[in-house]
Amino acid sequence: MKLKTILDNELCSGCGLCSSVFNESISMELSQQGYLRPKALNNSALDIDLPFCPGAGLLLNNQEGDYYLNWGRIIDCKVGFSTSEDVRYRGSSGGVLSQIGIYLLEENIVDGVIHIGVDTADPLKNVVKLSKTREDVINNAGSRYAPASPLQFLLQLISENELKKYAFIGKPCDAGALRMFLSQNPRYSKNISFIFSFMCAGTPSVAGTNEILRKLKVKKEDLISFRYRGDGWPGVTKAIDKQLNEVTMTYNESWGNILGKYLQKRCKLCPDGVGEFADVVCADAWHGDESGYPDFEEKEGRSLIVGRTSTGMKLIEDMVRSNVIEVESFDIAKLNIIQPAQRHRRQSMFARLLAMKIMLQVIPRYRGFNLVRGANSLTLKRNIYAFAGMVLRIFRKKI
Repeated sequence: MKLKTILDNELCSGCGLCSSVFNESISMELSQQGYLRPKALNNSALDIDLPFCPGAGLLLNNQEGDYYLNWGRIIDCKVGFSTSEDVRYRGSSGGVLSQIGIYLLEENIVDGVIHIGVDTADPLKNVVKLSKTREDVINNAGSRYAPASPLQFLLQLISENELKKYAFIGKPCDAGALRMFLSQNPRYSKNISFIFSFMCAGTPSVAGTNEILRKLKVKKEDLISFRYRGDGWPGVTKAIDKQLNEVTMTYNESWGNILGKYLQKRCKLCPDGVGEFADVVCADAWHGDESGYPDFEEKEGRSLIVGRTSTGMKLIEDMVRSNVIEVESFDIAKLNIIQPAQRHRRQSMFARLLAMKIMLQVIPRYRGFNLVRGANSLTLKRNIYAFAGMVLRIFRKKI
């Protein structure tokens, strides 16, 4: 699919890989809607074909592990946390993803960790970070619910020293783009040793963050620090101004009541919020209330740890032996309980995409996700609701 088609149909996820591969023709900039989007730097750029773009589609071919409907292939599933109190506290859940990065660096397994962190010049902006030390990883810990392009400088980082090896941490769509690119360009595989991800509900526009600031009654120009999560679990949204005044908002309010309403279109069409392209994917291992709904009260953090490849699972086992993380087994069947939104999105995806196709909308091509089987695991009534809801959103131009 060409860049123009992807942009015209709002299928871009903002990963930034196209701007790295075609850096003389494409750059990334913030759109009027508040999402990071490719910008054509010359007349021919819009005709560039992007076979690795997650907006064009996803090709999943991992054959390791057992297959679980709506969750993909899994070798093993754990819950756990970093044994470092600091890492566990400052990470978004149990700090396992941060601890993975630290372990790989301290054991000299990789030379750097490519991920996202806050821009030191703008507390609301996400930028690509290359962490090389424990302190780097900790400083960049915590979820960032705003547009991010972690693959924006991938090839430029690799070209600086082709002998170095890196780990990558990003959203599921970022991991998918990277995995597909490496399969098409295997010469770069020697430089990317690991791909990690986290379960994702979507990328909100910067307009969502602006609404949070309005609710907190904080002006952007007065900000010196802004955290979406972290410092506990689930952690609060926290803004600090130039007078060192702190104001906070609960995770449930910031994500559930505000940010979740500003998701980009591609996120609403995503079959892979569960990170099937990663070696290891982590998520919040929520405790459920009596009805099974996740409990967002502050507790000691714990991460869901899903090993999808033998490479990823061996790493987790090595970390357990080194006592940098503590884990216990987790019943994969309970994923339906602690991640109900992910399950329902996967089950309803076929009906949503079918509605778009019938309405003559351009949609990504997804292969390897068993979306028809997922739809069959949902009741006919729920499939009809998903189909009709998408048709209605198309008519209202709210997709």
